[in-house]
Amino acid sequence: MSKAKENTKKGINILMIVSLFYFLMGAILLFAKGGLGYIIYIMSGTLIVLGMVWVIRYLINDGYMQPGNYNFSFGLLMIIFGIWLFLQHMAMSVMWIPRILGAAAVLTSVMKIQDALTLRRLKDERWVVFLILSVITLVMAGVILFSEERLFVNEAGTVSWYVPLVLFVDGVCNLVILFRVSGKIRSYKNETAVAEEKRTQEMKQTGQPSVMAQNAVADDHADKG
Repeated sequence: MSKAKENTKKGINILMIVSLFYFLMGAILLFAKGGLGYIIYIMSGTLIVLGMVWVIRYLINDGYMQPGNYNFSFGLLMIIFGIWLFLQHMAMSVMWIPRILGAAAVLTSVMKIQDALTLRRLKDERWVVFLILSVITLVMAGVILFSEERLFVNEAGTVSWYVPLVLFVDGVCNLVILFRVSGKIRSYKNETAVAEEKRTQEMKQTGQPSVMAQNAVADDHADKG
């Protein structure tokens, strides 16, 4: 698998996991009593486990042979932050957890804006629709991030319906634009391959060397020179 394909697949997997995470967090906030406490446990446990994985992978692999590889340091920081988050529990949850979720939604909304621009370069006729949806989710998430607490925390000290609404909307938009972009990229690559094959066949019929053959001859001459 090429580096580009590997990076594309990794990006798609990450965005899918984030979207499922949004759905889970939104459902907990809506339906679970004391949902913020559960979210604290989930987030702290996830950070600790991921940090341990990063540390272990660095110790058993050849990470020390890669300059600039700080997976051990990042993993250790994740473990420390996860433990700190677990110990804080409800003392900070009402104020900070909605902000953290809002910041995550802002990040994925910005990513969707880039995906919409990617669709434009791929000549997708509906790229403007996806751009508008991305801007809408960005504004909705920004409201959580920059507004006063009373917007997303009710009088009982629990999170209002607005935060899970943003998570559900952003998660759905993530998946929709994700499958749209991956489908367009796949179609574009297939069309390019077909066009290249057709051009190669035409060159063979006319007796002209293909582009690859011309490049091989040029490289051979360069090596001899």
